[in-house]
Amino acid sequence: MASAALIYAHALMDIAGDKTEDFSASLKTVSEVLTQSRELKTFLNNKTIEKHIRKQTILLLFGESIERKLVNLLLLLTDKEHIASIGSIYHEFVRLANKKYNIINIDIITANMLSGETIRKIEEKYKKRYGARSVKSNVFVEPDILGGLIIKIGNTLIDSSLKSALDGLNKSITAESSISQGGKVWKRG
Repeated sequence: MASAALIYAHALMDIAGDKTEDFSASLKTVSEVLTQSRELKTFLNNKTIEKHIRKQTILLLFGESIERKLVNLLLLLTDKEHIASIGSIYHEFVRLANKKYNIINIDIITANMLSGETIRKIEEKYKKRYGARSVKSNVFVEPDILGGLIIKIGNTLIDSSLKSALDGLNKSITAESSISQGGKVWKRG
C-alpha cells in the first residue's frame, strides 16, 4: 500500500495548493482519530457493512470539521477499500510537504528535558547546517543515555550521548587488553 499512499499524497499536495498546513493538520486529526479508535477502525474496514453506511459515518464524523476535499478523499478511500491506509497517506503527505517547503524534522533524544532555549539553539544549528527554511523538532527524554544528545534527521543519527561514549571506551579498553595479553579479538560480522 506504500505506493498507493504516495500516489494519494501526491494528489493531495496538488489539491492543497497554498493550504498545505491546513490540509496537514486536518489529515493528522483524521489519521489520529482513525488509528486511536479500534472500534471505528474495525467498523470502517469491515467489508460486510455496506459502503454507503461507512461513508455516512465518515460524513457524520468529519463532514463539517475538515476541508471538503479531504472528506471526498475519505469517501474515495472507503470506496476503494483503502481507508486503513490513511496513516501512511498522512506520513507521505507530510514528507512531500516538508520536501517542497524545505523543512527538516529532527528527533532530539536526551537524558533530561531540555530548556526551550536549548532546543531553539539545536534547531538553529541544524537549520543552518542543512540550509533548511525551518526545523520541526520532537524531543524525547530517555534516561538510559545518561547524558548528552542523540539527534536523528531522516536516516542520519548523530550520537553524542554519554552512554555511546562509555560503550566506545569500553570496547577500546577491551580490545587493548585482549591485544596486550596476546589474545585474539573476534568481531562478529
